[in-house]
Amino acid sequence: MHGDVPRLEECDEAKVRSALAQPFQSAGGIDAYPGDAAKLGAFVYFVAKSHMCWTGVKRATAALTLAMLALSDCWLITTADELADVISRCASSDPTGMYATLEWAQKWAASAIDCS
Repeated sequence: MHGDVPRLEECDEAKVRSALAQPFQSAGGIDAYPGDAAKLGAFVYFVAKSHMCWTGVKRATAALTLAMLALSDCWLITTADELADVISRCASSDPTGMYATLEWAQKWAASAIDCS
């Protein structure tokens, strides 16, 4: 990934908040995305798809993903290129295939993070 990460203050605040909140949804006390890998996969998907910034959404997704992992005491155990590929695939995915892409991103996350 090249270029500057956009400042979140320059992005659409409602879209930022929505994208960041979606992986942490629950209903009746049951998490929509239970576990670290499911949350990370959903996080990458929803932030990449959010169109929250005029430019640099993929760079912002990478930066926010790393920040989320750090706050969760987790480590990314993959390459920057692989993370960029995952973000690009999520960002360009067909919205009608959301669940398939989410499932794929969650499987990737299960092998790409260490939360021990």
